[in-house]
Amino acid sequence: MTQPSLLTAFDTSLIAVDRSFSSTETNTSIATSISNEEHQPHHVSNNPNMDNNELYERWAGTYDSDGNPLLVVDDLRMLDLIPAFVVDVQQGKESLDRRLKIMDLGCGTGRNTVKLLRAGWDHSVDLVAWDVSKAMLAIAQSKCDDLKKSGNSNAAVAEIEFDIVDFADLKRFPTRYHEQIDGLISTLVVEHLPLDVYFHALNSVLRPGGIALVTNMHEIMGNVTQAGFTSVNGDRLKGVSYAHTANEIIEAARMAGFEVMGPVQEAALHAAMIDGGQVDGQTFARGTVRETARRWVGKNVWCGFKLKKPVE
Repeated sequence: MTQPSLLTAFDTSLIAVDRSFSSTETNTSIATSISNEEHQPHHVSNNPNMDNNELYERWAGTYDSDGNPLLVVDDLRMLDLIPAFVVDVQQGKESLDRRLKIMDLGCGTGRNTVKLLRAGWDHSVDLVAWDVSKAMLAIAQSKCDDLKKSGNSNAAVAEIEFDIVDFADLKRFPTRYHEQIDGLISTLVVEHLPLDVYFHALNSVLRPGGIALVTNMHEIMGNVTQAGFTSVNGDRLKGVSYAHTANEIIEAARMAGFEVMGPVQEAALHAAMIDGGQVDGQTFARGTVRETARRWVGKNVWCGFKLKKPVE
């Protein structure tokens, strides 16, 4: 694989922007629209039928188990990205006489919160996990509690705090975290917010010199589909989403005062995640990603960014 091998997969539970079809269905009109639209990004919310809080409250119970390839790939890439993030955050802080504060902004079910809890921290840290959904946050807390009980967490993590926070409403942010966060991860969240609102949130909590690791759905996918799922009753549920381009995210980050560290990382679906096989040394069973995602093989569907808030 080329360096760094940041492969991404399609979320088979995502909802097609063409409202006639669910993205879990095979239809040539969607495949054609991918080709026609992949260089014509749109920037408006994609016809939500509920707000994001309700969407994720209803999705929480199956979010980790419905074969969602975007999550599978995000999980895979974070195996490499979080150790590098830990190094970046700890650099130059060896003599710091306080605990580092690390945030998972939009932690969902805690997929990556548990990775932070296991990570190779040398310095003592406190973790903070925020999400808009009470149901998602409860699952995240349960995962972290189980990991701590198993003895497989890093003892350098002193405390973990979970808070229900609406990132779009800065007036309700816990003020005790204003510019108190040394490092922040936020995966597959920026799709749900206008860019100025999102980066205002990051700016609000990060200390000067703080590092942010951000991942998002690639615009090629975002032009055709959005986060959502089909309920057991066959209802297609989708919240508020925006098809941000990578260039727009970078420009908004810079306008908000962030330094963009390194190039944008992009990735496409790997067939081995559908058929079974190895990707970057990790073995995937056949069907880890559903067959309906095959039309995304070879197309960029994921992007990642590393940002730094300058020291004034």
